[in-house]
Amino acid sequence: MRQQDGDSDCLTMVPGGQTYEVLSESDGWTEVRVDDSMTGYVSSDYVEITFDTVKAVSVEEAEAARIAAEEEAKETAGSSRSCGKTGTGSSK
Repeated sequence: MRQQDGDSDCLTMVPGGQTYEVLSESDGWTEVRVDDSMTGYVSSDYVEITFDTVKAVSVEEAEAARIAAEEEAKETAGSSRSCGKTGTGSSK
């Protein structure tokens, strides 16, 4: 890994098969973050970029999920209140 793209000094060797955050790509070089204190450039020839994405949810789907969660919470709260003793009886 180099300090700058091109012919700059080598900062450290980065082992293959590891995952790093990609900060930028330009002219055959990929800027990566190795840890909180070190960033540098690696030849793009040695980089395979993958994207971690999350499932997109529409506003309508999010609202429906919120309503369903609220209804479930109400049902759960209602059933926990009925856990006391019920019925009639006499004490001696």
